Amino acid sequence: MKPAATRGVRTTYMARVALAGALLLVFTIVFRPEEVFPPLQVLSLPNLTAAIALAGIAYEVFSSRQRVPVTPQLPFVVAFFFWAMAATSLKIGVHDGVQTTWSTVGASGIFMAVIALATRSYARLRALAVLVIALFAVVCAVCIHQSLQPAQCIAIDRSVEGADASDGTPDGRPCESEYFCDVAGTSRVDYACEKVGLLGTTTEGRRVRWRGTLGDPNELAVFVGTSVPLIFALASTSRRRRLASNLGTVLLAMGIATIVLSESRGGQLVALTVLGLYFVRRYGFKGCLVGGLLAVPILMFGGRSGSEADSSAKERAELLYDGADFVRQHPFAGLGVGQFEEHTANHLTAHNSYLLAAAELGLLGSVLWALLVYVSIKIPVRVASRPPATLDRRMVSFATALVVSYAGMLVGIFFLSFCYKQWLFLFFGMSGALYAVVKQAHPEFDVRVGWKEVAYVVVADLLVLVAIFVYSRIKAT
Repeated sequence: MKPAATRGVRTTYMARVALAGALLLVFTIVFRPEEVFPPLQVLSLPNLTAAIALAGIAYEVFSSRQRVPVTPQLPFVVAFFFWAMAATSLKIGVHDGVQTTWSTVGASGIFMAVIALATRSYARLRALAVLVIALFAVVCAVCIHQSLQPAQCIAIDRSVEGADASDGTPDGRPCESEYFCDVAGTSRVDYACEKVGLLGTTTEGRRVRWRGTLGDPNELAVFVGTSVPLIFALASTSRRRRLASNLGTVLLAMGIATIVLSESRGGQLVALTVLGLYFVRRYGFKGCLVGGLLAVPILMFGGRSGSEADSSAKERAELLYDGADFVRQHPFAGLGVGQFEEHTANHLTAHNSYLLAAAELGLLGSVLWALLVYVSIKIPVRVASRPPATLDRRMVSFATALVVSYAGMLVGIFFLSFCYKQWLFLFFGMSGALYAVVKQAHPEFDVRVGWKEVAYVVVADLLVLVAIFVYSRIKAT
C-alpha cells in the first residue's frame, strides 16, 4: 500500500488536472479554437478536454477518503436524461433517439458533472469565474471591434448546407447590401454583406456575434448578461478592491455595449433584470438609481425596430402557436429531442425554452426540466439567504451572483431555445459545486425538494404553458 502522504500528493495533483480539464473544456466550448484554427479539429477538443477532466475527477474521488456530497440535482438530471432518451426513441426509433439525446442532453449533462465535480472549493470556483470573465472580455472586445468595421462582400458556397457569412470568404469589396455584391460578383456563389471582425468573425444582419452557439446574437446577449454578476462577485471579494472595481466598471461598460450592438430585445431584458436585481439588493433605493442610469443606453440604443423587428415578432408568434399545438397533440412524449424544427414549415425551433421542453418531451419532460432548473436555483438561494453561521463570506457573494445570473437566465430563455444548451448546464454545474463546498464545510447544510414544492413547480409550469397557448391564439386572430 502506498503511504498516505504519497496518495495525498497524487490526489492534489489529479485535482489540479481535473480543474485544468474543466477550464479547458469551458474555454473550448465558448472560444471555439478549432474554428479559429481549423487544424485543431482533428483533436476533437471537447471530447479530449472532457476526458482529461473526468480522469482527474475519477482519481481524486476514488483516492480521497473524503466523501463527495451528492448534489440534490442528481435525481432530476438523471430522470430528465432518461426520459428524454425514452421519449425521443419512441418517436424516431431507438438508434436515432439514443444518438440524438446523447449528443444534446447527454453532452450537456456530462459538462454539468465535470463542472460540479472539478470545482469543489472556493479557489476552484473562483478560477472558473475568472476564466468566464476573461472569455467575456475577449468576446465583447471582438464584437465591439466587429461593429466598427465597414461592411464588405462575403462569398458563401451554395453547396454547403446551412452555411452563412461566418463560413464564407470576404473579398474586400465594400457594400451596402447583398445586391451590390451579386452585381459585381460570381453567379456560382451567394453573397452576404456583413462586417468582418477579428478571428474571422462576422456580423449577422449587421448585428454583432461570436462563434458556435454564440453565433446567434440573442444567445450572445444572454451569455454577456448572465456573466455580469460574476464580475460583481469577483470584484467584491478581491483583495485589491479599487483595482478590481475599476476593471469591473470597464468590463461592465463593454458588456452593455455588446448587448446594445447585438440588437437583442431578449438581451435587453436579461441585462435590465441582472442590473436591477444586483443594484437594488446591494444599495437599496440608491441602487435603483444606479441601475436605472445603466439601463438608459440599453433601452435607448438596444433592440431592433421597424419592419425587421415586426417580421421577427410575427415569426416568433407563429412558432409559439405551432409549439402550443404540438403540446396539445403530443402531451405524453412530445415530438422528441431536436424534432421541433422538423415539424415547422420554416424549420425553426421554438424560441421559448419552457414551450420547447413541453413540445419535444411532453408534459412530464417539461416538469422534469423545470424541477432541474428549480433545484439548481434553490441551492444558491439557500446559501445566499440562510448561510451557515461560519461559512466563508466569499461563498455567500458567489451564491448571490449565481442567483442574479439565474434570474437573468430565466428571462432570457423565455425567448430562446435553451433547454439543452451547455451554457445553462454550466450554471447547473456551478450550483452543484457550490452545494458540495458548503456541505463539506458544514455537514448539517442540506437542500431538499419537498412534494409541496414539486406541486408548485408543476402548477407554475402548466400556467406558463397555458399563458403561451392563450397568447399565441390571441396573436393569431
